[in-house]
Amino acid sequence: PMKSLAGQVLGYTDIDNVGIEGMELAKDDLLKGEPGVMASQVDAKGKCLAALGTVEKLPENGADMALTIDADYQSILEEELALAVAKFKAESGIAIVTDPRTGEVLAMANVPLYDPNAFSKVEPEVRRNRAVTDLFEPGSTFKLVALAGALEEGLFRPEDRIFCENGSLNVAGDEIRDTHPNGWLTVGEVIEQSSNIGTIKIGRALGPGRLFRYLRLFGFGSNTCSGFPGEVAGELKHPSKWSKRSLETISIGQEIGVTALQMVAAYGAIANGGQLMSPRIVKRAIHDDGAVSDMEAMAIRQVVSPAAARRVTEVLEGVVRNGTGSNAQIPGYRVAGKTGTAQRAAKGKPGYDPNRYVSSFVGFLPADQPELLCLVVVDSPQE
Repeated sequence: PMKSLAGQVLGYTDIDNVGIEGMELAKDDLLKGEPGVMASQVDAKGKCLAALGTVEKLPENGADMALTIDADYQSILEEELALAVAKFKAESGIAIVTDPRTGEVLAMANVPLYDPNAFSKVEPEVRRNRAVTDLFEPGSTFKLVALAGALEEGLFRPEDRIFCENGSLNVAGDEIRDTHPNGWLTVGEVIEQSSNIGTIKIGRALGPGRLFRYLRLFGFGSNTCSGFPGEVAGELKHPSKWSKRSLETISIGQEIGVTALQMVAAYGAIANGGQLMSPRIVKRAIHDDGAVSDMEAMAIRQVVSPAAARRVTEVLEGVVRNGTGSNAQIPGYRVAGKTGTAQRAAKGKPGYDPNRYVSSFVGFLPADQPELLCLVVVDSPQE
């Protein structure tokens, strides 16, 4: 009834009301109910002689299902994301809003939008929920993992200083550069200025084993247990298969494939005092007999200590206050977040396409007691 609102999330049914995509598919067994059974005599032409029929089993209605989606948030998110994609002449966009305390998905938008009432008029790639099905290299938003791991292990404090090689570092025969060359920066400033070289040195201090452990603790390389149909686990190689530069490139968000939902869950763990929550989309089911089944929030594990999560949050506040995320400042609120820019792989040939990249931001507020977390990913902006 709301046309394109949350189209990719809700999905659609076929002419027989069988769920084909989205939550219509994921919860088809719950929604569809059970058909009844009637036995009757028929004549030679197969026509039912109803007067002689007996009902052996009455039909049972399916359950109603309430999602965690807030229709107002969803409408705002879709409108703003569509405006951003148009303004920057991008190919597409993804955005998610959650409550990091519970993992509830309050809004999830995919642009281009589509109306499930006319699903046959759009291509499959527009209909799918790319927030859970599509992988991308996250770039600098992924620096959260190395930072959180190093602070948890006591390898660094936010005020410790790192030499950033004046913007150029040799890694396995290749040169990795910073957009803005720097000498000495504190760990906090490394993240504020999004220094690749500073983050690489943080990753090197962790080492392959510990970095991989925190990657897995934050949920990368595995399904989030969200209940979204078609969700993929991402791409994360075991350290035994890493190249000579994998430690460095993974630390800065390359050589790894993630979903937007995985990034939301990882940042949600920091916002939630270090506890990783499973994202959830179903709030409750209301059965035909009036019974209500509430879907409780599910904590997966403690990723880092509450103290380490607070220190990471303070660093992320600095990103918005003093660094690359200054556009995310909101008067009257303390906002924590991180920007990311990652190159897109070239089509049909090895390496990256110099003209295509993914621009993203993940943030939450209020930073001291987070209630809302938002991720925005804009694919291949041209301006």
